[in-house]
Amino acid sequence: MTDYWTGARLAHLEARDISAPWGSGSFCLQRIAFANELFQFWYDARRNIAACSDSQHQTAMTRELEDAGKTGAGFFTIDDLEEAFQHIHSQGGRWTDNTASLTYCGNPNQVFRQGGLINDMPKPFVKFAQAVDSKFQELRNAIHNFDEQTRIIDQQLASSRTDWDQINRALTQVKDWGERAKPFLWARPRAARAVGTTVSFANALSNIHSGVSTYVAAQRAHFPQGQAAAIGVLRTAVGFIPVLGAYYGGMVDLIPALHTWFTNLIEQRVQRIDRAMSGRP
Repeated sequence: MTDYWTGARLAHLEARDISAPWGSGSFCLQRIAFANELFQFWYDARRNIAACSDSQHQTAMTRELEDAGKTGAGFFTIDDLEEAFQHIHSQGGRWTDNTASLTYCGNPNQVFRQGGLINDMPKPFVKFAQAVDSKFQELRNAIHNFDEQTRIIDQQLASSRTDWDQINRALTQVKDWGERAKPFLWARPRAARAVGTTVSFANALSNIHSGVSTYVAAQRAHFPQGQAAAIGVLRTAVGFIPVLGAYYGGMVDLIPALHTWFTNLIEQRVQRIDRAMSGRP
C-alpha cells in the first residue's frame, strides 16, 4: 500500500517522468493530462471520504472507491490503479511500463474526458475511469429520482390542500434512493446545513426515515390527536431535503451533463422547499 493509494500523497506525472510510448508523440499532453486528472480525482475522493463524520458511511464509500481502484486487476502487467500507484512509487515517481494500451471513450454523460476519445492509455487508467463511470450510474439514477420526488413535494407544499400522504410517499422514495447513492458520494457538498447546523448525508437520511416511520405509525393507529403531531414530524423530515440537495449538487459538478439541469431545476425547487419549511416567503 502506497501513500498515493491511501490519499496521503497526490500522484503526478510530467512528460519527463514517462519513458513509455504514451508519454511522447502525438496527443501525449492529452494523455498525460488524463492520467493526472484521474490522480486528482482519486486524491480528492480519498480526502473527502476521510472528512466524513459517519463511520459507516465512510466505510461504504471507501469500499466502492477501492473497488474502482482495483478494477482490471490481473497477474502479468500493471492492470489496476492500485498497481499503477505501486509502480510509480517503486520507480521514484516515474512511469516505465509500456504494456497494455487501451482507449477511453469520453462523453458529457461521464466523469472524465468529456471531449471524446483518448487513445493509447495504460490499462489501469482506462479501467479506473470506466469503473467510476459505471458506479456513478447508480448516483445518476438517485438524482433523477430526487428530481421527481422533490417536484411532488414542492407542488404539495404550494397547494392549499397539502396531501401529506403523497409527501410521505415521496420522502420514502427519496430516502430509499439516497441509501443507494450513499456509497458513491465522493465529492464534498457545496453546503449541507439544516436547522442551523452542519448535517451529514447519513444523518439527513436518518431524520427523513424517522419522520416517515412516525407518520406511518400514526396513520395506522387512527388516533385523531396524533395526526397533527405526525404531520409536524413529517414537516421536520421535509426540512432535511436541502441537505440531500447540497450533497447531490456537489456530485453533479463532476458530471457536466447533469450540472446545468440540476442547478436550474432541482436547486431552485429545493430552495423553495427550504423556504416553505422555515416559513420564509
